[in-house]
Amino acid sequence: MENKIPGGRAIQSRTLMLAQTAVLGGIMLVLNFSGLGLIKVGVWSLTILNVPVIIGAMTVGKWATTALGGLFGILILADAQVFLAISFPLTIFFLVGLRGLLYGFLCALIFEGFKKIDKTKIWSYGATGLCSAILNTTLFIVGVIVIFGSSPAILEMFGQVNRFGLFIPLILMVGVQAIIEIVVCAAIAMAVAKPVSAYLNKRA
Repeated sequence: MENKIPGGRAIQSRTLMLAQTAVLGGIMLVLNFSGLGLIKVGVWSLTILNVPVIIGAMTVGKWATTALGGLFGILILADAQVFLAISFPLTIFFLVGLRGLLYGFLCALIFEGFKKIDKTKIWSYGATGLCSAILNTTLFIVGVIVIFGSSPAILEMFGQVNRFGLFIPLILMVGVQAIIEIVVCAAIAMAVAKPVSAYLNKRA
């Protein structure tokens, strides 16, 4: 029977979007609790937990992706253990919560921007995956400098006298691991997002 309900198509679209977001969030949880979200490369442990966020940016829109970013921020809480000891409220609110939400929102904006100028509808997926992976590392470094740059414990840890001296040590700290994460996340996102997006568009 044909749907005669006003706004029925909009409701159906929102329901589909919520379902897609829930699936991506579920994938993130599975990756986290199964240990599959960490890839061992030599002495480095690389996370791919942000891949569902990147895919979400290309498939479910910015507000749903913002929620996925918030979940991502919570799941990477372990990466902020050293900062929790310095200030639990600042770490939870800024380095975990706000960073995650902002990451999801900006990932979606990046894709929207690339998609507007991508006439082929192909390269915008790879470019978004690459930029979003770089964004994750950038937000971490900037967050540490801005929020904890005046902390004596952090300055002493890196042998610096002010927040401006933290940039190079933090770059060196994440260094090779960040580069490998960027390549891996961008490659996975590029390979998965385009076919997933095409499939969902057919279902919508």
